[in-house]
Amino acid sequence: MKKIIRNQALASALLATGIPVHAASFDVTIESNRSDLPTTLAATVHLPGSAGADSTTQVPMILHSHGWGGGHSKGADSFQAYLDAGFGVLSFAQRGHGDTGGTAQMQNPEYEGKDVIAIIDYIAAQPWSLKNGDIDLLPNGKLRKDQGKSPAKQAADKDPVLFSIGGSYGGGYQWAGMLTELRDTGGTRFDGMAPQITWHSLPQSLAPSDVPRTLYVSGLYGSKLAQGPQTMPDALHTSYAYLMVTGNLPDGTVPGTTDIKALLLQSSPKGYGLDGKVEIPVLTRQGTTDSLFNMNQGYYNHQVMLSEKAKARSLFIGYNGGHGALNPTGLLVPGVNPSGDPCSKAIIGTDFTDLTIAFFQSIMAGENPRKVLQADKPFHVASDTNGCMSADN
Repeated sequence: MKKIIRNQALASALLATGIPVHAASFDVTIESNRSDLPTTLAATVHLPGSAGADSTTQVPMILHSHGWGGGHSKGADSFQAYLDAGFGVLSFAQRGHGDTGGTAQMQNPEYEGKDVIAIIDYIAAQPWSLKNGDIDLLPNGKLRKDQGKSPAKQAADKDPVLFSIGGSYGGGYQWAGMLTELRDTGGTRFDGMAPQITWHSLPQSLAPSDVPRTLYVSGLYGSKLAQGPQTMPDALHTSYAYLMVTGNLPDGTVPGTTDIKALLLQSSPKGYGLDGKVEIPVLTRQGTTDSLFNMNQGYYNHQVMLSEKAKARSLFIGYNGGHGALNPTGLLVPGVNPSGDPCSKAIIGTDFTDLTIAFFQSIMAGENPRKVLQADKPFHVASDTNGCMSADN
């Protein structure tokens, strides 16, 4: 076990530039790049320093977004640990959520995926955003940012030092944004991600073996409907009505319905056809007791989507938790522990937030996060007694 103290390598260098450990927050709006369904994305930027960063005090950035039915975080307190470590955070509301208009497209790569790219473009244009070409902020030399980058993006001054956090739908945006950019350009401007309790395949999660999980689907649909029917596309309304009448998901053969399974697959990492192509390190956290996106969903993202090179630099944390509140019975299998993250504590000495910070700092330093964290095995999963089991696969 190696405990990484906040403000150690990266933060020491950043603080040496004169950035106080406080935060300057301001709201921004970012235009999507879809002319057919234009959306103005609402976001709040939190920068370390009471006066904020500027062109002489650039900072690495972290993207954050929310779960299904939520909104972005406007208060800096939610991100204080990251700010104290010298990172800036941009939290944004996804289309059809919070202060952002439009309709939620369930992480469709052509909408939510390209929305994330528009946000990265915004960050890349800011003078306070640390870029790939900026040098020698860290004690061990030049920032290295070459994992999964196309030569054109490495050469351009449009490549911010960028990471991402968030859970559930807030994990889905990370995969959608990164995979859409990878699909379209052959590279990604993300340096690393830390998605939590998110999916690999929405069809498998919501309708395993083509049997819809009606109570779960109803809960998700109802929670979004409470924000207004206009926040969801017509395809979701008609598909839900079809499900309630027939007990099945529509396949598009009935006039007026949509092949919802195909639409859900399109909004999943599995649907991109980029298996083994992801070259950036990923810190995956999935709930062993998650009743919506079970641990296999995170496991498949790690095992299927990542290249062998990325796997050697990535970590998987299984913790006792997740979407337990969506369990319609409220009951758990005997012997299951509903809460606790002993593996993050075993690796870092504290919690998953500190583990995420140390993971990102290691990437910035050009190091293998697993080696820095002395996590010899890639998989670390909580037991029902809140012990931590480590394994190779």
